[in-house]
Amino acid sequence: MKLRSWLGLSGLAILAVACGSTPGDEPVASSNQDLVVCAKGAVVQGVDVSYYQGSIDWGSVHASGRAFGIARVADGTGFMDPTFAANYAGMKNAGMVRGSYIFFRPEDDPIAQGDIVLKAIGTLGAGDLPPMLDVEVTDNVATSTIVSNINQWIAHVTAAIGRRPMVYTAPYFWSTLGSPAVAADVVVANWGPSCPTVPGGWSGWTAWQYADDGSVPGISGAVDLDEFNGALTDLQSYARPPDTPPRGYLDAADCTGVRGWSQDPDAPDTAIDVDLYFDGPAGAANAVGMRTLANVHRDDLCTAIGSCDHGFDVPVPLGKQDGKSHEVHAYGIDTAGGTNPELPSAKTFECPNATPPLAPAGGVLRHVTSPAAMTAWGFSYLLDVAPEPDSVVASYGQSADWQDAPSLVQADDGTPEVWLLDGEVRRHVISPDSLAAWHRSFSEVKKLPAAQVYGYAQGPDLPATPFLMQGSGPAVYVLDVAPPGPPSSPSPGGGSGGGSGGGAGNAESGGGGGCSMQPSPPARGSFVPFALFGLVLVARRRRA
Repeated sequence: MKLRSWLGLSGLAILAVACGSTPGDEPVASSNQDLVVCAKGAVVQGVDVSYYQGSIDWGSVHASGRAFGIARVADGTGFMDPTFAANYAGMKNAGMVRGSYIFFRPEDDPIAQGDIVLKAIGTLGAGDLPPMLDVEVTDNVATSTIVSNINQWIAHVTAAIGRRPMVYTAPYFWSTLGSPAVAADVVVANWGPSCPTVPGGWSGWTAWQYADDGSVPGISGAVDLDEFNGALTDLQSYARPPDTPPRGYLDAADCTGVRGWSQDPDAPDTAIDVDLYFDGPAGAANAVGMRTLANVHRDDLCTAIGSCDHGFDVPVPLGKQDGKSHEVHAYGIDTAGGTNPELPSAKTFECPNATPPLAPAGGVLRHVTSPAAMTAWGFSYLLDVAPEPDSVVASYGQSADWQDAPSLVQADDGTPEVWLLDGEVRRHVISPDSLAAWHRSFSEVKKLPAAQVYGYAQGPDLPATPFLMQGSGPAVYVLDVAPPGPPSSPSPGGGSGGGSGGGAGNAESGGGGGCSMQPSPPARGSFVPFALFGLVLVARRRRA
């Protein structure tokens, strides 16, 4: 991009000095006054290139401290720059923010010139600047036609990419066009001064070409030097496409599960989170939420949305299996932290009380004695506590109170088993999935001397998943394996106290065989409950 004949300040120009403007300021609708505008603070260095620079080593360019580059696509409709494809890919591969420009020919069809750029750049992604129109010649075309064609190019490109493009020009040249206000950000060509003169029609600048004779490692010969008005994070934000909210659908909610799909079009192959709210939409006083990952493979999505692994299918939470009607709302969670829309459409379900996994003959209730114990174990009233009739609760005997906090250990002799210390016994945690189901992680497991671990008697395996129950009263119980010997006395229906009792006896699996406990990724359709503060944050994001 060369504008040597337009670099001097016109004697007719009215100059003012300003500092602190931001990139992408809106055009000044009627002013033709030029402004000297300094950078608002930190700046980022870059270059703009064409086939005149030949083959470029973009890795060396980036290593020299240049964070962005802008490459020419074409000169009007008559000349395609043969180096564009290599330059555009090279900048991306080198980790640079990249951009594109076309040298504007006023006599050529502006729509065709826009389409040339759009075809060359394809779909813009993170790290891609909006295209730039290099306006620096009249080619003896009438001013009114030039301005009209510029505006047509801008409108056409904006409609295609959903972002404001950029216009490169010099202050004096732009003044010869009447300093028109256009819906684009300006890249100022102004070599030499410490702060650039901004053309009439803008109050600030996005980038500044401050030299045409720079020397940069990786580029042979002279090259144009540019400066972005902002820090690297500002540049990266500017080079990010507008956020598109997630899409999807809540297909069904019944006693077999809650099912649907969601995808973020900005990250089409990434599995995203989905928030489910029961008994009201997000933010409602009585609504309680949980989060799941939409990563289930669905053949029907492969063709419909071009990617397959975006389904979710989770069981109805135990806390909502109570014979009452409940509504459920689903929200796709934006990967960029943007708007989290509700997925159409809310559903209603009604499920009977959950059947306990252990019958009264094989199970006992162990009282969870306090809210602190519930928190220490990560138990959720939504996910883990089944509302049950008092008659069901009363049909079970009671054993010792449930521990106030978990204690997970592993022997230091190289054996893989992970054990829960439960009173005077150690109980085998049978698998990584079971560890996760109990809301525990490998980071909590403590290595102890083998003699100390094996000094505990071996009790029954820990149940694969927790099952808690609550009657009409406030007491909450863990349903555990019944100890051997005569059954203990039945528990009071919905009562508040835990009975006394001995250690648990034999259980579901023999407890002798060890299961290798190695970290594994979350199971498909796994979910976690929200803490109270999580509910608030999700609600705020959705309304942002």
